[in-house]
Amino acid sequence: MKRLLMMLILTTPLFMFVSWSSNIGYQNPIYDNYGFNLLYFWNSWAFEMGIGTINSTNTNNTTQVSNAGDIDFKYLFSSGLFRPYLQFGMGTGANAGGTSTSVNASNPFGGGGIFLKGTDLYFYASYNMSNGTNYTQAGLGW
Repeated sequence: MKRLLMMLILTTPLFMFVSWSSNIGYQNPIYDNYGFNLLYFWNSWAFEMGIGTINSTNTNNTTQVSNAGDIDFKYLFSSGLFRPYLQFGMGTGANAGGTSTSVNASNPFGGGGIFLKGTDLYFYASYNMSNGTNYTQAGLGW
């Protein structure tokens, strides 16, 4: 949680200057209890990328760092306060340490939800499926 808050504090001002919004989500990114996401709205579409889990281990003087998140697209059916949407995306991950580095994308997911979007704040909730598992997401953004 401490790392998540630091990331939030450090990155939000940067992305606000380029028309991105920030949000904190429950089960967003996929398979994480909570995460930090950046969301970009344009026309009837939105693009979101998020990071949830960050792990670091030190074994035999070698530090291993890994993270997990997701990327997704949302199709918004309307504009205004109440915005239903469909979304699809993939879980992402990166791992670096010692002499190896890896990046992956896996666990495709899809679902539907709603945005309650004001001018300064928004709330979202969705119901999704990934690999036969159903789950909900919710969050608050600015």
